[in-house]
Amino acid sequence: MVLRGTATDADLYHRSINTSETLSGRTAVNDAGTDLEGNQDTHAVPHAPPRIYVDGATEKIGVTFIDTIEDQHFSDSDVGTISFAADQTVTTTNVASSAGGSAAAQMALMWDDVDDEPISLFVTEADESIVKIVTRISGSWTGEVTELDVTNSVGWIRGRVFTHSSGNGGDRVVGYIYDEHLNPGGTGGVAYREIVRAVGGNATANLTTIQATVTITTVATTTSASITLTAVAAVVSLTATTQTTSATVNATAVNVVVTITAPATTASAEPALTAITALVTLNQPAASSAHTVGLLAHFSSMIG
Repeated sequence: MVLRGTATDADLYHRSINTSETLSGRTAVNDAGTDLEGNQDTHAVPHAPPRIYVDGATEKIGVTFIDTIEDQHFSDSDVGTISFAADQTVTTTNVASSAGGSAAAQMALMWDDVDDEPISLFVTEADESIVKIVTRISGSWTGEVTELDVTNSVGWIRGRVFTHSSGNGGDRVVGYIYDEHLNPGGTGGVAYREIVRAVGGNATANLTTIQATVTITTVATTTSASITLTAVAAVVSLTATTQTTSATVNATAVNVVVTITAPATTASAEPALTAITALVTLNQPAASSAHTVGLLAHFSSMIG
């Protein structure tokens, strides 16, 4: 549990409660020379919710907070023995505060379990419509990037890092929700966005009753690539890389132009087409183990 210190000392403290419901003594989170922002007009709550995570094999608690000049800092401690490390500066870009009752710093702390690194999302004070992301890489916070620039103000933001199921593509992403509103402190609309950290093992597009241009380009770690089309007027392009084991296009009652380009190591490439008027091109090198084009009902095709 993290508690903010008194207004006189402008520090942030950690206290824990045991199974007997007894509180521990307080331990300072911030360095002695770093005072936290505490003005009611700016950051009445100068820290984001803390994050508990496993770094390697060690369970830790991480905290990000704002100082008096509104720079963002980060510190963490082992959960077993509370002793917070020296502050790290996350960004010197001023962080916005909520115009609502909490006046909380508009930022979110996340942890990537795969890379074992913390990530911060924050809203800039200069333009409250801009969301930025910054990641600690090899111990240093770097790569501050503008992620979102909305029309209105962003008044609240929270996020986490997670990996989609294989059925949803398997991407590892930063997923976050935020509140965008016309007037600071006013009622707005909650929205969700994702930032892809790593592309997953499957690339899939499922389309029903759509007029579209569909392109899937797989990366080296993709094991399969599939496009399923139903009642669609579409241009479909599927390009598989050297490590892709299969590439498939399934189309039903479709007016399409279908192109599959598969490299030498692709085990199979197959467009299965039913009741269509189509131009089908299958480009597959000699080393591929299988190549099939199946056409049923009304069709006109060219197979290469």
